[in-house]
Amino acid sequence: MQPQSGPVHHQLAELDPLAEGRFDLAAAQAVLTRLTAKLSEPDGRDRLILRPVAYFHDNGFLKVELGRSTCSKVRLRLHLWNVSDVAAPPQRIHNHSFDFISTVLRGSIRVAEFAVHADAEPDLHAFGYYRTDRLGRPNYRLRYIGPRQASLLRTRTLREGESYGMTGCDFHTADPIDPQPTSTLLISREHDIERDAHILFDDPAAGETASNAATLPAETVSRILRAHLKPRQNT
Repeated sequence: MQPQSGPVHHQLAELDPLAEGRFDLAAAQAVLTRLTAKLSEPDGRDRLILRPVAYFHDNGFLKVELGRSTCSKVRLRLHLWNVSDVAAPPQRIHNHSFDFISTVLRGSIRVAEFAVHADAEPDLHAFGYYRTDRLGRPNYRLRYIGPRQASLLRTRTLREGESYGMTGCDFHTADPIDPQPTSTLLISREHDIERDAHILFDDPAAGETASNAATLPAETVSRILRAHLKPRQNT
């Protein structure tokens, strides 16, 4: 029996300069600006959403992987909120296994940053997030790490065209400000040394019940993207 093959990830040469060179807001912003312009043009949009791999993330948004650099170290993703009947719960505090730069394509988001540390009297519980992709499909598992205390450091509001960046160590949340369709375009770069990502839950039992991701059919994703990314009429 031939093994099943998963989605073929789209290679984007535009991402290659970020694989080994500088990865900061200025360097990534130049690439994001060019890619954002392509998303507003029918031919460019069709190329960028050629092979979308997408699923509804537990943090309340549709996560769409659009492509990777030739070496797969740098990835381009879209995060979309309020584009379906799936309710968008407030995000849980989390960090990542990668650094990223994100720009707001539509709507506005509120980003909150937190200091997180172990505490004998915790208000949250940390789980390690481990990818267990199978046949090209995104899956993950959570493993209990221990009690944590989180304190808010700062919040900021970002509107269309504005960008921000985070290292993999930065604990944060990012939520849409209103129920209108909202999206961000994100470039991430993996670390040479694998790093764990953590997500914080109020209830330790909640992490045990977090479900694995289930990818959406490519036709469904493309339809959502074309509806969301088409140019809006000025009124």
